[in-house]
Amino acid sequence: MRFKLDENLPAEAATLLQAAGHDVQTVHTEGLAGAADSRIGLAVRAERRALVTLDFDFADIRDKRSPFRTHCESYT
Repeated sequence: MRFKLDENLPAEAATLLQAAGHDVQTVHTEGLAGAADSRIGLAVRAERRALVTLDFDFADIRDKRSPFRTHCESYT
């Protein structure tokens, strides 16, 4: 599975997922720390990754401001 870890998760989370055989990138390693949610959302979609975050701003995909509002639709 392909994951992108948000900045609010510890680096150890990436290590654990990589040890389990997953392809993991983090917003820190890609220079996106502190970036707007919309920018992170664009990167996640472009890379076709699942975002792992503790940020509740991403939680409600029905919200018109959510960068993932159409995320699932792009795979159908």
